[in-house]
Amino acid sequence: CAEELSDFISPEVLKKIDFKEAKQSFCDKRIAAAFTMAPALGWLFDESSLKQIPIPICIITTTKDQVVPVEKNAKIFAKSITKATLKILSGEGDHYVFLNRASLVGKRLLAPQFCEDPSNVDRLKIHEEVGKMAVQFFNQHL
Repeated sequence: CAEELSDFISPEVLKKIDFKEAKQSFCDKRIAAAFTMAPALGWLFDESSLKQIPIPICIITTTKDQVVPVEKNAKIFAKSITKATLKILSGEGDHYVFLNRASLVGKRLLAPQFCEDPSNVDRLKIHEEVGKMAVQFFNQHL
């Protein structure tokens, strides 16, 4: 909690929250498959609840994600969700590489971590690659 949510919440606050409602099923029969990029808070989910997710889920993340580290997030989801597949993109792209490229105005307004990548990262190429993965995944499962 302190590592990933220190700016938002403390362990003391978590202890005071009644999670009873969160333990109910949120299964929606209209959703037949899901595609997620850089999922967060994997360590917070109950493994037995994740095992009850009945649909195929494709999880995409990067090796360099410093915001939601792969081990405590994407890998937990992939291990616990029965029909999950995990794809970890190599290279220097980080957590925010999945966001749209910023315009010149956006670059002036946004913090650098949201819109600036290392010089060897081609955000557009990553978006094209991930887009193709999503289309292939949904074609297979829908």
